[in-house]
Amino acid sequence: MRKVKQYLPILAVVLLTCAVIGAGGLRRMDRWVQDELFQHPGTPSADIVIIGIDEKALELFGTYYTWDRNIIASALEALAADPDKRPAAVAADVLYSGDTTPEAGRPSGAGGGSAGVCGLGFHGSVR
Repeated sequence: MRKVKQYLPILAVVLLTCAVIGAGGLRRMDRWVQDELFQHPGTPSADIVIIGIDEKALELFGTYYTWDRNIIASALEALAADPDKRPAAVAADVLYSGDTTPEAGRPSGAGGGSAGVCGLGFHGSVR
């Protein structure tokens, strides 16, 4: 009985910790830690260019998720047009959720497109 009593405080701490974690009591601290690790104040390096979809593009082409894949392919080809300023890597965060044709997702040249950009994955369905 004496051995059981000496472990009761440890068991109580473990159960309390599990209850706090289970109730989401540490989420706020977890998010704070993530913010501290991943958000760095300041501007990105001059080697990094961030390109966004602006209001002018939305007016010209419509809502972005209805865009044909060729619009993004044309933008990538324009980025790679100058060999001296060709990007070493390109990342695109685009969700294609509208209907499209199988031809719309194919690159225009061998090896991932005439711009030499390859390994760009798209999410969506072909209907």
